[in-house]
Amino acid sequence: MDIERGKQYKWVAGQLEKEDLDIPTLSIQQLIALRGGKMLKSKCPIHSAQQIATIKKLASSAIANSANWYQVTQFVSLAKTNDLHAETEKILENNGKYYHYLESLIPLLVEAGMLCIESEDEKRVAYSFPSQEAQVFCRNKEHILEVYLYLLALESQLFDECMIGSEIDWNGIFPEVDNVQNEIDVILRKGRSIIFISCKTTDLSVEAININELEVYANHFAGESCLKLIVCTGKINPAYANRCQEYGVLVIRSEQIPNLIPMLKKYSKRQKR
Repeated sequence: MDIERGKQYKWVAGQLEKEDLDIPTLSIQQLIALRGGKMLKSKCPIHSAQQIATIKKLASSAIANSANWYQVTQFVSLAKTNDLHAETEKILENNGKYYHYLESLIPLLVEAGMLCIESEDEKRVAYSFPSQEAQVFCRNKEHILEVYLYLLALESQLFDECMIGSEIDWNGIFPEVDNVQNEIDVILRKGRSIIFISCKTTDLSVEAININELEVYANHFAGESCLKLIVCTGKINPAYANRCQEYGVLVIRSEQIPNLIPMLKKYSKRQKR
């Protein structure tokens, strides 16, 4: 029986007979529950067409100039925030390093619906976040890559389900002592084909990430046919790339991101054969 392709094969009178099976398709959450886990949380954010266009501009800028985006996320992280509201100086110091309020990127954050500027002068600025999701977007330097890939997947209309920030409990028992859980940055599903994606915006070495963790989670909850990707916008150590290949994890470099959806489309077609 081939569940992935919906086929059953029988050997009858010296010949192989093939029969089509009507096998129900499980959602990502159902698939994880079937294998003993539990989806603790996941996000499927909705944005307007204008916000999507602006987020894509921001993501392209962040990928092309990661240092500038790092400045933005560090500045917002350091600014004291209370109830999604902050009033701060435009230059902040932390451990001898200075982080500046980048006026060039702020209008894009406002246009993307991630920030609201309340007042501003030469030395100080007051702003607020429209939501907790917007605060995470501005504070977490890797979150913009997750959202970008999620939006590309949604726009393609190729997938039945698209999720970001999916937190999975290993055995479905929560809470418990020594609980084992992990967060998968992006999960996509097309029919019975599942894709797990880990997003990294820093330079990567073999020690920088537990590849085995991604491989184990993907195989355990989505089967060995699950496609496992690491999308990295930083430099990649060749030894790391080789290690990924050994674990069946495909590494996507920043220059390959524009071709990611066409590549996944080809993968999906191969799975149907």
